[in-house]
Amino acid sequence: MRQTWILALAFGSATLWSSTVFAQEEKAPEPQWIWLDAGDPLTETPKGKVWFRKEVRGHGPSTGQIRVASDDAFELWVNGQKIGSGKAGKSYRFNLNGIVERGINVIAIEALNESGKAGLYVDGVIRDQGGSKIPFVSGADWKVTSDPVTGDAWKQPRFEENGWKAAKALATHANSPWKDVSVTDTAEDRFDVPAGFAVKQLATPDVAGSVIAMTWGNRGRLIVSREQGGIYSLVDENNDGVYDNAIEYTTAVTSCQGLCVVNDDLYAVGMGPNKQAGLYRLPDADHDDKADSVIELAIHKGGIGEHGPHDVVFAPDGWLYHNLGNHAWVMNTPEKNSPAGKYEEGYLLEPRFEDANGHAAGIKAPGGTIWRFSPDGKQWWLETNGFRNEYDFAVNARGDVFSFDSDMEWDVNLPWYRPVRIYHCIPGSEFGWRSGAAKT
Repeated sequence: MRQTWILALAFGSATLWSSTVFAQEEKAPEPQWIWLDAGDPLTETPKGKVWFRKEVRGHGPSTGQIRVASDDAFELWVNGQKIGSGKAGKSYRFNLNGIVERGINVIAIEALNESGKAGLYVDGVIRDQGGSKIPFVSGADWKVTSDPVTGDAWKQPRFEENGWKAAKALATHANSPWKDVSVTDTAEDRFDVPAGFAVKQLATPDVAGSVIAMTWGNRGRLIVSREQGGIYSLVDENNDGVYDNAIEYTTAVTSCQGLCVVNDDLYAVGMGPNKQAGLYRLPDADHDDKADSVIELAIHKGGIGEHGPHDVVFAPDGWLYHNLGNHAWVMNTPEKNSPAGKYEEGYLLEPRFEDANGHAAGIKAPGGTIWRFSPDGKQWWLETNGFRNEYDFAVNARGDVFSFDSDMEWDVNLPWYRPVRIYHCIPGSEFGWRSGAAKT
């Protein structure tokens, strides 16, 4: 179901009109095995090639995935691009990131039956930036033909489907002759890696928990922070390459979004013993995988959250760096020679239009920030600012800092919206985020 809203925004005497489409998430039907309505595809059907197509409309810049199985073989195109192929006996999962898009998307499949029974199974979804899902699965709403198809027109939108017929729905997967073929996503299926690489699960959820940050310990142990929980060292006790035990490092600092080990010290960004968001140093001098103490280095205004304090990084220049989103601020006094110590609110549009839902309303400069600090936490330099929510950052071998940022997703197509972008964060740089329309 689609609803169209017209949004009027007044700036002084000028009025801006923007048409925005909101899509309700569609409920996914259960995929059916399908084929051409000829003979009895569940037992015996004419051999040869058949062609399937389905048009799916995306509501915005999108990502997605598709899983396909066929008896006996298939080739898959999406929006005219060859995605992959497969043979009978297994299902294949393909990533559609950068392939599906706003508007009509065409799923086109050439399938082959060599003998006996025949069927095609498709389970796919398109996701937009707002998180809504548009499922598309094989069923009687797909079109199919056995007449030889030439050229590429059938892979494009608004193709004249003269002579194409509705596909025949044969059975759900559980009730089909192909029910032994796995069509369930595994943990590894979430990742797409180049040829020659593989993804291996090193710790199960019952060992690692719900992980929100991790780093390597000084003895090669993996240290993780759990969602709404403490910090744990993961241990491979039987040396089989899989972590099978978790040692509690500390529960005095919880919900850590940033972890970094320097020698015997673990720096952690989370909620401390006094339920205050901040940066803490947790030494482990006796190497028992447990914190000897909790040393407070900085307390942050604002709690741990999506736009709160994030990561801590040890850089090649020997300094530590820390980043915070626009809902958090380091309470320590910045050094007078901080590269980005001087900033002003600034604005371009008056009166200021802030988010109608109140998100970040009233938050002033400098917004999100990146700081450099001494290992003992006694000196802090504001290096760069003007971010909305630079969730993470990295430092190259030369000491250059890089991060990324994005504007509010529901501001897409409004004049002040800036797409996702990567920043080279030189000392003293200001990237212009201000609440609402007041970009600098």
